[in-house]
Order: sequence, then structure tokens, then C-alpha cells
Amino acid sequence: MAALIQVACQNCGSENVVRRGKSADGKQRYLCQNGDC
Repeated sequence: MAALIQVACQNCGSENVVRRGKSADGKQRYLCQNGDC
């Protein structure tokens, strides 16, 4: 069973983010979907 980890944008605090690939060291990257961010 997978655990749900809530992720928020570091700039605006919005929780409306989507996964956007992985960094060079293997960490998950996210993209904010907030139009004001």
C-alpha cells in the first residue's frame, strides 16, 4: 500500500502540483499548477 505524501509549492504554498521528472540525484521534481506562481 502506498502512502500519500502531501506536497506544496515552495514559492506560493499551493498544493496544486504535478510530478515533473526526477533531478540528477534521483529526487522527484514537481511543477506548480497555480497560475499566479
